[in-house]
Amino acid sequence: MDIKQSRDAAISDTITSIRAIEQDGSIDYDTLKAIRTELIQLANDKSLFPRDHFPLSRTGESAIYRLSEDVDHRFALYGSTGAAGKSVPPHNHTTWAVIVGYTAMN
Repeated sequence: MDIKQSRDAAISDTITSIRAIEQDGSIDYDTLKAIRTELIQLANDKSLFPRDHFPLSRTGESAIYRLSEDVDHRFALYGSTGAAGKSVPPHNHTTWAVIVGYTAMN
């Protein structure tokens, strides 16, 4: 199995776990904390997310990569590559979101 296949399988397993955590549809702090734990566990496998698989845009700007999305758009998982010095002000996703940092390069 190559890296992308391994990553896709791990993401699928993570989304399955998140669905089980969120199965009744109620989102509270404890639910988000449990989902965060699942995402951290996924991100901890650094071999699944080599930098060369997630480059900056051709112009050197930040890039967002859709890693997984349900057909009905219920759950989506994205990876984001940020350019040095880039900051994102607080903003509204119009839904709940769990964001996990992976790595930083200064």
